[in-house]
Amino acid sequence: MKALLLMFLTFFSGCYSDNENNKKLEEKDMSLITSKDNEIKPVKLAIFPIGMASNTYFFELSSDGIIEVKVGIRRSIDIEDANFIEPSESMNKKLSTPEQESIVKLVEEIEKDKTVLEKALRKGGWEVIISIDNNKYNFNYGDYMDISYGKLVKLMIEYSPLEVDIHAHKPLNHFRQFSLKLI
Repeated sequence: MKALLLMFLTFFSGCYSDNENNKKLEEKDMSLITSKDNEIKPVKLAIFPIGMASNTYFFELSSDGIIEVKVGIRRSIDIEDANFIEPSESMNKKLSTPEQESIVKLVEEIEKDKTVLEKALRKGGWEVIISIDNNKYNFNYGDYMDISYGKLVKLMIEYSPLEVDIHAHKPLNHFRQFSLKLI
């Protein structure tokens, strides 16, 4: 009888530990799926007046969902340079889960997109540089606004803890020329 009881307990504990191991593996697999689906890739984005170093806005989104926004003077043409901007003001905040999900979706779309971005030479306006996984995208603000590139710019501005005013720094030359032509 003791031998039968011992065999039963051995069999039962073996089955129980297999079930526990399977549960742990399933939980681990689920956490990997969840973390991969919601993974935030670091994003750097700069927007600045074409041909000028001042009034540069620099957005940096970290993998933990914190967005830091700086405004100041651009000191480099390489967005990956640690001295890219000399900030006069800086703020950061943790993005909400829905905000993070919106950014993740657009970043995934950008990475899959095969559009060749063209940057027209313009007088006035704003230039945009985006860096995701060391891939750089460069275009004029206002172009590509209906696809993921422009939508990402809009969201970064919308989610910014720092007020972003990209309409205040427009060259006055266009207005002066117009008024001179009327006279």
